[in-house]
Amino acid sequence: MKRFLDFLNACWIHPIRAILIVLTHLLYRPKVYYESGRSPRGHIGEPMVLTCNHLRGCDGAVISAIFHRERIHSIAARRWYRKWYLYPLLRCGYSIPIDNKSAAWLRASTNAIHNGDSVLIFPEGMAVPGMEIRPFKPGFLLLAQNAGTPVLPLYMEGCYNRPFFKRLRIVVGTPYVPDPPPEGDGNKHEYYREQCEILYQKTVALRDFLAEKRKKRKDRS
Repeated sequence: MKRFLDFLNACWIHPIRAILIVLTHLLYRPKVYYESGRSPRGHIGEPMVLTCNHLRGCDGAVISAIFHRERIHSIAARRWYRKWYLYPLLRCGYSIPIDNKSAAWLRASTNAIHNGDSVLIFPEGMAVPGMEIRPFKPGFLLLAQNAGTPVLPLYMEGCYNRPFFKRLRIVVGTPYVPDPPPEGDGNKHEYYREQCEILYQKTVALRDFLAEKRKKRKDRS
């Protein structure tokens, strides 16, 4: 019965996902930059925790469509699944629902990584349109430690609710392994704060990297 249900899901998910991939590339003309200067195909292909700043509710589906050669699950608030116009996008983006009352998302995300996939999480915890980056929450750290995998920061910029007007740009950072937690419970709060700040600064550096790219492009024109 489960295989039959999986087959029925695939019958509508794969065609919609194909359409989403085509539309994403046609409408938003995504441009991907790599902090290392060249495409680290092995980095995106390896199972790990991906993090990114959060612009819109469909960021997970859009990023999954841009890196469509890889299977990337994204974390999405469970309440978004109740919106009929977002539900297909979340399913096609292999999203994993999350809420504050259950750790089921952590188990599902860990299983996905152990199965060879990557999981995308938005440390800000909420969508923040524009270039502002809000302080990060430690969910990415819990997942990375639970799955025993590195963290790969991304930065996304663009107004993809206005097709054809502003190109969507993504910067892929360099994978890193967070520091191990301290022994005992006394310093846990400070440890989480420090690790969130490290990832925050890495994401800000990607934003600055993109700004420098944009400045050089203007200077040449």
